[in-house]
Amino acid sequence: MVKNLYSSHIKKCRLTPYILTFILIFIFIYFISGSFFGVHIGFNTTSPDSARSLLSTLIQSEAAILAIVITLSLVAVQQTATSYSPRVIQVFMNWMINPDFYLLTLIYLVSMVYGMWVLKQIWGDSGNIVDFDHSFFNSFETHIWFSYVLGTFSFFSLAIYIRNTLDLLKPSNIIEKISEKITDKTILSFHYIQNDEIGNQLPEQTPEDENNIEEREIKFFQNQLNKKSFLIKSDSILSKKIFDDNPIQQILDIIVSSEIKHDFATAKYGYKRIIDCTNSFAISQIDNNLHLPIVKAFKTFGSFSVTQNDRESALILIDYLHGIGIKAVDNKETTLINLTINSLCEIAKVATGQKLEDITIWALLSIKDIGIEIIKKDLSTVDISVIEINLRSIGKRAVEQRLESEAIFVARIINEICKELINKNLKVDIRQSIKYLEEIGKFSIKQELEMSISMVGIILNEIETEVLKLDPGDKASKEKLSEFDTLITSTLYSIGMFGISAAEHKFELPAKNTLITLKDIGIYAAERKFEIATKGSLSLIKDIGIQLINQEINNDSVVKDVVSYLREIGEISVKNDMYEQTIDAVSFIDHIGDLVVRKNTANSIRILSSFQNIAVLAIQKSPTCGIDQNLMYIINKITIAIEKFGVKAVEQKMNNDANNSIRVLKDIADFSIDLRNEYYLIDTVQSIEEIGKLSVIKKLRHSTENAVISIREIGSKAIQRKLNQIAYQSQISLENIASLATDTKLFNDSIILESLEELNDNIIAYDITNM
Repeated sequence: MVKNLYSSHIKKCRLTPYILTFILIFIFIYFISGSFFGVHIGFNTTSPDSARSLLSTLIQSEAAILAIVITLSLVAVQQTATSYSPRVIQVFMNWMINPDFYLLTLIYLVSMVYGMWVLKQIWGDSGNIVDFDHSFFNSFETHIWFSYVLGTFSFFSLAIYIRNTLDLLKPSNIIEKISEKITDKTILSFHYIQNDEIGNQLPEQTPEDENNIEEREIKFFQNQLNKKSFLIKSDSILSKKIFDDNPIQQILDIIVSSEIKHDFATAKYGYKRIIDCTNSFAISQIDNNLHLPIVKAFKTFGSFSVTQNDRESALILIDYLHGIGIKAVDNKETTLINLTINSLCEIAKVATGQKLEDITIWALLSIKDIGIEIIKKDLSTVDISVIEINLRSIGKRAVEQRLESEAIFVARIINEICKELINKNLKVDIRQSIKYLEEIGKFSIKQELEMSISMVGIILNEIETEVLKLDPGDKASKEKLSEFDTLITSTLYSIGMFGISAAEHKFELPAKNTLITLKDIGIYAAERKFEIATKGSLSLIKDIGIQLINQEINNDSVVKDVVSYLREIGEISVKNDMYEQTIDAVSFIDHIGDLVVRKNTANSIRILSSFQNIAVLAIQKSPTCGIDQNLMYIINKITIAIEKFGVKAVEQKMNNDANNSIRVLKDIADFSIDLRNEYYLIDTVQSIEEIGKLSVIKKLRHSTENAVISIREIGSKAIQRKLNQIAYQSQISLENIASLATDTKLFNDSIILESLEELNDNIIAYDITNM
C-alpha cells in the first residue's frame, strides 16, 4: 500500500524524485569533501593563484559542457520530432514531464554564477580577499571548496540527465508521458473529422476503387512522409493546428509514424494507452461523447495498421470496437453503433484486400455479434441492412482474392444473422440477407470456388427451411398470407438465380441441389395455394433445367428430375384449382420435351407420362355436365403438346416415340370415356388422326397402324358408352387416314380399311338398335 501511494505521488509530482536525488547527491559530496579536505588537508592551504586558476577552468568547462548539452538535446529533440511528430516537442518542453533539462541548466548556471562571484572576490598578487563578514560563510576556503562541490555536483547531475533523457527518448515512454495528460476533457476536445481532413487529402473514390481502399490510404500516408511534410502542413490529416496540444492527437501522430517504419510495438502500445485512458473515464456506463471521436479515429487508423501488416494493433482495435459496439447496443446509442459497425467493416475490407485471414475473421465475428445484439434488442433506429451490405462487399472481395475460407465465413455470418431475423419475423431484412447470399454465391461461381459454392447452396437450403416455418397458417388474414407468399417468392428467386448461375458455369451438383430446394418450396407453395410462389418455382425449375440440358450435363438424369419436379407441382396445382400454375407446368414440360425428344426414348416416355398424369387429374375434376373452361384449356393444351411431340417423332421417323404419343392420347381418351366426359375427346381423336396421317406420309407402318387401331377402339368404346359424337368423329378420322393412304399408295392399307369397316358396322348396329 505504501508503495502504491508512493508511486501515485511520483506520477502526480514528477519534480519530487529529481529534487530529492539532487539534494542527496549534494549533501553526500559536500560532507565527503568537507570531512576529507578539512581534516586531512585543512582549509587554509589554497593560494590565490591556484584558486583563481581552478575556478576559471571550472567555470569554462561548465559553460562548454552546458553548451554541448543544450545543442545535443536540441538535436535529439529535432530527430525525435522528425521521426514521430512535431507535437512531441511539447513533451520535452513541458517542465513537469521533462524536468531534467531545466534542473541541469539551473544547476550549471548556479554553479557558474557562484564560481564567478567567488573568483571576483580574489584580487591582487597577495591574494587579499574582500571582507566576507556579510556572507553566510565568512571563510575564504569555504567559498572556494563550495564552488568545487557545486562543480562536482553538476557533473554528477549530467549523468542523471543523460540517463533520464535517453529513457525519455524511447517512443513508449513518450507515449506514456503524453497519455498521462489524457482526461475526459481532452477526449471531448479531440475531434477527428475524417471527411474534412482525410477525405480532402485522399483522391476521390470511384466505383472501380471499391476494392482498393487500403491502397489509397497507404499511398496517402506514404506520400505525406516522402514530402517531408507529414503531419506538419497546416491542413495535416490529424489537425489543422501544427502544435495542437491534445494528447490523443500527439499519440496518434506517433502511431502513424511508427506504423510506416514498421515499429509495431510502439503503435500497439499507443493504441492500448488511448483505449485504457478512454475506458478509465467510462467504466460504469458507455459515454457516447467520450468514445465517438476515438471510434471515428480508429476507423482509418485501424485500416492503416492492417495495410502495414500490423496484426496485433489491428486485433487490439477490433476488440475495442467490439466491446464498444455491444455496450452501445445495450445503451441504444444509435450514432455510436453505426460508427462502430462502419469502422469494423472498413477494417475487415482492408484486411481481406491484404489477405490477412485472422484479422478479417475476427472483425467479422465482431460485426456478427453486434448485428445479432441489434436484432435481439429490436433497435429499429439501426438499419441492419447496413451490416448485410458491408458483409456482401467483404464477401465479394474475399471471392475476388480467392480467399475461399473467408468467403465461406461471410456466408455463414449472413446465415446466422438471417436466422435471427427469421426468429424476429423481419421479412424485408430476411429478403435482403438471402439476396446477398445469392450474390456471394454467384461471385463464387464466377471465380470457380467449389467449396464456397457448395456452402452457399447448403445455407440457402437451410434458410428456405427456416423461412417456411413463418407460415402464418390457414386462419391468418389475406394480407398476412400475401406477405408470406411474397417472402417465399423472393426466397425462391434468389435461390433460383444462384442455381441458374451454377448451371451456366457447369456446376452440376449445386444446380441439382437447387432444383431439389425449388421443388420442395414449389410443392409446399402449391399445397398451401400460394400462387405467386408456385408459379415462380415452376419457372425457375424450368430455367435451371434448360441451362443444364444446354450444357449437356448428364441429360438423362436432369430431364428425369426436372420433368418429375414440374409434374409433381403441376399435379398439386390441378388438385388445388390453381389452373394458371397447371398450365405453366404443362408448358414447361412441353418446352423440355422440345429439347430432348430426339435424344432419348426413356426421356420421351417420362415427358408423355407427365402429360398423361396431369391430364387425368384435370379430367377427374371436370364436371360430368357442362364445361369448365379452365380445365378444358388445360386438357386441350396437353393434347396439343402430345400431338406436337408425336408429330416431331414421326418427322424424325422415331416409331417408338410416335407410338408412345398415340398410346398416351388413347389412354386419356379412354379415361374420359369411362367418366362419360366427351367434351375433351374430339380434340384427342383429332390429334391421333394428325399423327396417323403424317405416319402414312412418312411410311411409318407401325405408328400408322397404331393410330388407326387406337381411333377404332376409341370409337367402339364411345358407342358402348353412347357417346355418339365421339363415335362419329372416330369414323371421320379413320376415313381421312384411309383416303390419304389410298391416294398415296404408300403401303398396304388393309388394316385401315378393316378398322374403318368394323367401326362403320358398329355405328350402323348402334343406330338400328336406337331407332
